Amino acid sequence: MMDPRTLILDTGPLWELIRYLAVRAGYVALSSRAILRTQEQYDNLVAFAAQFRHRMTTPHVVAEISRRVVDTPKNWHSNLWKLVQEEFARMKMNEEILKLLHMPHDLLVSLGAVDVGILKVAASFEPGMTTLLSIDGSLIKECRSAGLSAQDLWEVIAAEVY
Repeated sequence: MMDPRTLILDTGPLWELIRYLAVRAGYVALSSRAILRTQEQYDNLVAFAAQFRHRMTTPHVVAEISRRVVDTPKNWHSNLWKLVQEEFARMKMNEEILKLLHMPHDLLVSLGAVDVGILKVAASFEPGMTTLLSIDGSLIKECRSAGLSAQDLWEVIAAEVY
């Protein structure tokens, strides 16, 4: 049975999904410093995300993904963007926006706009209705301090089965 909550994805886990698929498609140079290295890890992440009825990110995260794609050789861009779009479609990804002017200055200074956007989107739901997935320890700590559910990608991919 699916969980009714929303999974909010930060850049790290999304890029790892895309990078894993890209490496399997022949873009082996992207495997450097990859977190997802095995089919089992990939399957664990996909199974974890599938537990949630909704999956969401922010345009800030999409911009970070864009920067990572643009940082690859130009002749890879078309295929990488196709993988990004296919993954977003497969996950039925929703994007939620939080304007910079609505972000608390102190959090902008300590976390940056991308993480504040993710944090504030998670906080906009009723308590217990979201889980944030990230590789950013500072963001995870801030979420947990705010009483929000947050998981580290390493915990998810090391799990047996979801």
